[in-house]
Amino acid sequence: MLKDGSKRHNLELSLWRVTPTQLGIFDKNILCDRCDGLLGRLDDYLYDVIRQFDLSKCPRIEDIFVEQTVDCEQFCKGVLAILWRASISNRYPYSKVSLGRYELIVRDILFGFLPLITFTELEILIQYYRSRHIGEKVRFFDTLPQHNKFGELDGYSFGLNGFRISIKIDERNFGADFAPFILNRQKVFRGLVVELEETPEFRRMADIVVADLIRRSARPQTRRRRKRLR
Repeated sequence: MLKDGSKRHNLELSLWRVTPTQLGIFDKNILCDRCDGLLGRLDDYLYDVIRQFDLSKCPRIEDIFVEQTVDCEQFCKGVLAILWRASISNRYPYSKVSLGRYELIVRDILFGFLPLITFTELEILIQYYRSRHIGEKVRFFDTLPQHNKFGELDGYSFGLNGFRISIKIDERNFGADFAPFILNRQKVFRGLVVELEETPEFRRMADIVVADLIRRSARPQTRRRRKRLR
C-alpha cells in the first residue's frame, strides 16, 4: 500500500491493479470482537513506535541504530499479530502466507499462554530503509508479508512505515553475527540501515510500476480500437 501524503486516499498496489483504498486489505471474518480488541492493542503499540521513530535522532554507529525506549516484547507481538492474522485468513492476498505447524504456537504467544522468549524457532529482526531515489518517502510504503529465505532459513518479511521487518520461522537459528539484532532475544531495539533498492521489496515495487505503465500505455489503443468498431 502507498500512503498518500495529501491524505486524500491511499493506494493498493499489485501487479494486476492500482486502486484507491481507505483501510488497506483486511479480513473481518477471522476474529471475534474481544480477540480483535486484544490484538488491536498490540497493533497500536507497534504503530506508535514506527510512526514516532526518527532515524536522525537515534544513536548510531555507522549503519547500526539503537532506540532504548521501545518495549521489544510488545513490538514483536505486534509484528506477530500481523503475520498470524495473515496466516489464518482465507483472503486472496494472504493465500501464500502460512505459519503451518507454528500457527497455534504463535496464537498462544499473542494471547499470553506462552512466553515469546522461550520459542527459539522465532527470531525477529528489523532494518530501516534508506533510498537514494525516494528519500523520506520510504515511510509511505507498506508491503504484505512475503515468504523469504534468509540464507538457508525460512521466514517472512514485510515493509512498514520505513521499516523492513523480518521473521525467521525455522528450527535452525540465525548465525552469531545476527545475535545482537534479534529483538525477542536481546530485548534491545537495534537494527541496520539497508538500501531499499537492494531488497526483494524494491524489486516487487519495480515490477508493479512496470505493470501499471504497460496497462496505462495500452488504454488509448483500446479506445481507438473501439472507435473503429463503431
